Amino acid sequence: RTPGGGFFSNFIFVVKWISYARKMKYIPIVDMENFPTKYNEKKNLKNLKNIWELYFRQVSNYKLKDVYKSKNIIFCKDRFTVTLNDYINTKLKKTFLNDIKINKEIVDRSNYFYNKKLKTSKDHYILGIHLRGTDQKITPGHYLPPTIFDIKLLIEKKIKEKKLLKIFLVTEEKKYLENLKKDYKKYIFYLPSFRANKISDFNTEKRKYHRNKLGLESLSEALVLSLCDEVIYCKSNIPLFSFFISKKKITKTLINYGLNSYNPFFSYFKWKLVILPISFLRYLFYKII
Repeated sequence: RTPGGGFFSNFIFVVKWISYARKMKYIPIVDMENFPTKYNEKKNLKNLKNIWELYFRQVSNYKLKDVYKSKNIIFCKDRFTVTLNDYINTKLKKTFLNDIKINKEIVDRSNYFYNKKLKTSKDHYILGIHLRGTDQKITPGHYLPPTIFDIKLLIEKKIKEKKLLKIFLVTEEKKYLENLKKDYKKYIFYLPSFRANKISDFNTEKRKYHRNKLGLESLSEALVLSLCDEVIYCKSNIPLFSFFISKKKITKTLINYGLNSYNPFFSYFKWKLVILPISFLRYLFYKII
């Protein structure tokens, strides 16, 4: 699948094909060296050529160089429908548990952050928030994200409910982080992931190993989310992946504004002109009373 989609779209694509391979009694191996993704650099971290192996262990004991010497190779098709509903597929969950292991150092770093910064007492209630911004507001046919006023309203209610509250915030929009830090500084915790206010900045950023790091940051945030007591989210890959891999029961608070218009013109304005004003008025009314 070259160049593929987003990190978790690529992930669920791989899981589905591994599931198929097991069904057919094939031996699967993931090749993101000869079929690079958006997360490859010309030179990758750790000098890895197969970028899959930066994030996950290889799914068989064979080496790519040996595989390609074989006469019995079957390539998966590069088109295979993946949807958000795949995260609730029990067969795919079983495939993940049996075949895919996230690299230990990534898991260890995420656990360390959770235990050192968030769950510093067994009585702390850890609220995860996944607040999509940037392109999610305007992309045709995608789920419309909550507004910052939706999030503030839920945070203020949760502050009243929970005595020992900590919030783990996941957002790719820099303005959202700065705004919420300003109002709820003592509650907000986050990983030092790359953030921007324009989606184009994700493609033009010049930091070393930028694309490799985007994958590492998304995976790390999803791992910490999977440890939270409750997650506020709209339907998108990161929180659904977190539920998919989690070993604990998470309270799920879904903000569902439905799908954006499939028409690019209407999709550009719907969130700004319909969702945002109503959300602001709801928050304003709450503050007044």
